[in-house]
Amino acid sequence: MQTILAQIRGTYSNTSDGITATANISQSYSDDLANGTGTAQANLFWDDERSVGVGADDDIDMAGLTCIDVFGGVTPLTFVEVRGIMIKNTSVAAGEDLAIGGGGATEWLAWVGAAGDYVTLHPDGLFLYTAPVDGSLPIVGGATDMLRITGNGAAPIVYHIWIWGTDA
Repeated sequence: MQTILAQIRGTYSNTSDGITATANISQSYSDDLANGTGTAQANLFWDDERSVGVGADDDIDMAGLTCIDVFGGVTPLTFVEVRGIMIKNTSVAAGEDLAIGGGGATEWLAWVGAAGDYVTLHPDGLFLYTAPVDGSLPIVGGATDMLRITGNGAAPIVYHIWIWGTDA
């Protein structure tokens, strides 16, 4: 089982005419995914720390990933559907942005509106996208399976990526 949890908490205060009003903000999102290939299920998980050069593209073939198990063996992973993706830009320098999406001959389009669309992930930013319903984010090997990450900064950018989904 995997649990995806996102939470925001804070306090907003404002003083006017000597009176301070305070509002507490607390919102959370939680999604438990059982092991399997149906709705609210996932049976594949992949993560990696990667680096992308200045103006370079890091094309991630989501139908051709591999992972190294605890014994050093290489296991192929072929996503057929994605249930979620999270990317953390580890750079803290201004202008060290990542473009997520936007290109490639076999661009993965299920999560964006049109070919070439992308999201800019600014320094120290986090991108989280989930779609636990079966059929929401399909991957078609060799046709729509490439996720592009582009480095838009003055230096190489290190980022961490997590993808979870199904193989059927």
